[in-house]
Amino acid sequence: MEANIKLTIGIVCSSFVIFQLLFHFVSYWFSARVSSGYNSLSIDKKIEWNSRIVSTCHSLLVGIFGLYLFFFDEPTIADPLWGDPTYVNINIATASGYLISDLLIILFNWKVIGDKFFIAHHCAGLTAYYFVLTSGALAYIANYRLLAELSSPFVNQRWFFEALKYPKFSKVNVINGILMTVVFFIVRILAIPPICDEYHVDDQNHKRMHQSRLSHQTRESQE
Repeated sequence: MEANIKLTIGIVCSSFVIFQLLFHFVSYWFSARVSSGYNSLSIDKKIEWNSRIVSTCHSLLVGIFGLYLFFFDEPTIADPLWGDPTYVNINIATASGYLISDLLIILFNWKVIGDKFFIAHHCAGLTAYYFVLTSGALAYIANYRLLAELSSPFVNQRWFFEALKYPKFSKVNVINGILMTVVFFIVRILAIPPICDEYHVDDQNHKRMHQSRLSHQTRESQE
């Protein structure tokens, strides 16, 4: 258990440092080389651009890894409530590091990207992730939440197009909008009923197992 705690803390700290580096250094260097319009943006626009680059990297990282776990992580698939959450916890710890990093970025650039909704959203997310990481429960459900991040790159891409003044109905804008709608529908709406069903069934199984243990213990005490 102690080793798992150290691993989790290490991943959270590493994630925090990496996303800070992405915002302060990598995004400036990368964006200037891949987009000719980046250098012409105002300072405020560059700050939000870099923030969205970090958001996109985080979303792709935890979303793709979460998708892999969703289909192939046998322990959590077999037991969504109490299955071995080792790999899911790694993903959640990575997301936690990002949320702490993004909170810091928002606070230090409040006049540009400050938003009370994002503060509340990040704090709520960190609270939920802390519960999952410390209790070991609901890892499968938490990982499903991370799948929703797969729609964020398309939302950010739409903002990038607007910042670069792409025509609203240009081909790339329309394609991005269609992909954003499809991915949003799949990861945030379509998968909800099966997840809820698995959670409900597994919860009922655990209740029956618990009641069975209590009955067995009662019989033994009576004997």
